Parts: sequence; C-alpha cells; structure tokens
Amino acid sequence: MGRVCKMTEKRAALLQSPEYKEYMKNYCKEYRSRPGYKEKKNERRNIQRALLRLEILTVYSGGDPKCARCGFSDVRALDLDHKNGGGNDHRRSKTGDLRRGATYAIYSELRDEGFPEGYRVLCRNCNWITHVERSNGAHHHSS
Repeated sequence: MGRVCKMTEKRAALLQSPEYKEYMKNYCKEYRSRPGYKEKKNERRNIQRALLRLEILTVYSGGDPKCARCGFSDVRALDLDHKNGGGNDHRRSKTGDLRRGATYAIYSELRDEGFPEGYRVLCRNCNWITHVERSNGAHHHSS
C-alpha cells in the first residue's frame, strides 16, 4: 500500500478530535435553527417522497399508474398492495409501528431490490375490497 500524505494524516486526526466534533455539533445545531431550514427540509423530503411513490406506482403498473383491478388512474388514490397480504406486518418490520415513514422505507427497499414481484397497484376502493375479501368479510378493529 502506498504512503499517506502528512497533510492527509493531520486532517484525519483533526476530524477525529473532540474539539472538531464539538464545533461541528454546535455548527449543525445553529444551521438547523436558521429561519426557513425546517420548511426547506420538509419540502425537499416531500418532493423526494412524491417522486419515489410515482416511480413505484409506475413500475408496478407496468407503465402509466393505474389500478390493476378497475383501471382507475388518479395517482392521489392509488396504493401499493402486497398481493399475498401482510402489508401492515411489513410496515411494522420497518419501524415497529405503522407510521407514515414506514411506507417510504418499503418503497426505497423495493427500488433498491430491483422491484421484486409480489406487489401490485390498486385504487383505495379496490384495496379496501381486497382487504375485506382476505378477511372473509369480517373486518376486525384493534384497540
């Protein structure tokens, strides 16, 4: 292995120093408290999530996003369905609960895994009908 530049060694040592870590901690805290930071961050996150969702719906629809059962195509009311059920368990496995971010964690996972089979796009009505059919008509509310 080749020699490491003395400046690189010094820089690496500086980046690991407690003083630098404290400086960065304070800088980041100050940066995050600047006016507009949170709004811009949320806006970027929302755009990234919308694009990811559209990509997932497009891929699993085989083109233009639409319901696999009825053909409904308004993306505002389309969902990704686990063909064999288990969507809630899948979301819980990501975060321990059913919070919204778990859905996007699943979307990212599906993209990273090359869009595996076992999923389809359904409109919310057909998704609910599928849920009821899987439950044999019995919908159970949990407290």
